Amino acid sequence: MSKCIVVEDDPFWLEEISAALLQADVQILNAQDGRQALELASRHPDATMVLDIIMPDVDGVEVLKKLPDVAPLMPVLAVTGGGRLGAGFYLNLASTFGAKRQLAKPFTQQQLLDTWTGLAA
Repeated sequence: MSKCIVVEDDPFWLEEISAALLQADVQILNAQDGRQALELASRHPDATMVLDIIMPDVDGVEVLKKLPDVAPLMPVLAVTGGGRLGAGFYLNLASTFGAKRQLAKPFTQQQLLDTWTGLAA
């Protein structure tokens, strides 16, 4: 069974992402912030990660900067609704810091699953 660390501070999106991944029989490990994400990544370096970029405290970009130190081969799908600067800006930034795939909110469960499947392959 595949594992995925889902890093999302919004309960609605956490539920949507989790529901999509459960369709693919994925074991979900939830993190509500960047600190939890890095802790889980160090314990499960063989997992994939779906990472929200805009979060309080340790944001997704900071996670991407630190991830090579704890799980250098972990593939990441970055997601964001955009914030003040727009989704494109943050997703490009995530790509620069190592996110293999990007997806702008809002998205459907099928879009997330299709994008994650490409990441996990």
